[in-house]
Amino acid sequence: MNNHPASTAPLAAGLPLVQGRCPACGSASLFLGDGSYVTCSRIDCPEPDAASTLLEHVPGHARALASTFDGLERLLATSSRDWQTDPVDAWLWAVLVGWDCEETEHTDSCVHGALEETAAMHGWDEQAVAKARRYREALRALLSGQAPPPLPCTCTFAEPCPTCPPIDAPGSAS
Repeated sequence: MNNHPASTAPLAAGLPLVQGRCPACGSASLFLGDGSYVTCSRIDCPEPDAASTLLEHVPGHARALASTFDGLERLLATSSRDWQTDPVDAWLWAVLVGWDCEETEHTDSCVHGALEETAAMHGWDEQAVAKARRYREALRALLSGQAPPPLPCTCTFAEPCPTCPPIDAPGSAS
C-alpha cells in the first residue's frame, strides 16, 4: 500500500463515501459510484471495482456457507457426545451451537452461565469468551440471512493485525 491520498472527486461530485477499505489496494477510499457500485477513488488502484465484484459474489457463497453451518449445528446438537469435556469440542459447540441462551423470551428451561462454566473448565480468559460470542453472533447472522457484525477493527487480512486476537481455538496448538 502506498501513501497517495484518495481522490476527493467523488465527494466533490456529491457521491457518498463508503466505510471500509478497498480489497485491491487497502485504502480507505471507497465511494458509491454510478449504478450504486462500490468503487475505489484511488487513481493507482489496480482494481477499482474489486469491492463491487466481491459483493456480487457474496449471496451465493453465503447461502452455501449457511447451509453447511446449519448442518453442522444440527449434527452437534443431536449427537450424544459430551461437547463440554474436550476444549476443542467445547469451542466448536460455542461457535456452532452456542453455550449461551439465545431465546428472546426466557423460560424456566433456559440455561444461563454455561459458556462461563465451560470457560472456567478450560481456562479460557475473557477475551476468548468474547471471541466465541463474536463468532457465534456472526454465524447466527449468516444463518438468518443477515449481514455479519463488523470486525472489531478495519484490518485487511494482508498481514497480522495488532488489534484482532488470533483465530485459533483456546486450548489448541497455535
